[in-house]
Amino acid sequence: MRNNNGSVLPLSFAAPISYYSALVKNESIVFSISDFFKKQTYRNRYFICNSNGKLLLTIPVKKFLQNTPFNEIEISYQENWQQNHIRSIESAYRKSPYFEYFWDDLLPVYQNKYVTLIESCEISNKLFNKVIGILKHELSSEKICTTDFENSQGFSKEYYQVFSQKLAFVSNLSILDLIMNEGKNAIQYI
Repeated sequence: MRNNNGSVLPLSFAAPISYYSALVKNESIVFSISDFFKKQTYRNRYFICNSNGKLLLTIPVKKFLQNTPFNEIEISYQENWQQNHIRSIESAYRKSPYFEYFWDDLLPVYQNKYVTLIESCEISNKLFNKVIGILKHELSSEKICTTDFENSQGFSKEYYQVFSQKLAFVSNLSILDLIMNEGKNAIQYI
């Protein structure tokens, strides 16, 4: 969806490659932070690939009322989800070509205890944008409609994946997968 500012996307944590493809292809991107939070979206969920295939990782949020703005959603720490994500990422990508290169920068994103989901999304997005070389983005507190990339076809351009000898190419994974496998060359695949 477009407005005068360009494409509008929801701010997401470790979004799929198709999301970053939209960032690269559009002249300007606005991240909507005040639209209503929707369950089961890429805002707090992402997929990585381990030896068994696609693995869903979710950042749990505290209970909220329907029509709660995204910037008011708080992260729940009742379960040790951070450690689960760290172990899952290490297990999936430890043997990837760029794991050691990016792991020290990525680890604090998972170790810090952010109060709101938007804080963690902003930090992760800045890190991934920096790695890929995307410098443009703007946050908007206006309630504006976002592009529905949740139901998009996904990303189909193939690249090396750690488990490619065991599994067929797994598409529409988190940008994390592309970065761990292709590093700064990720921009060539987007």
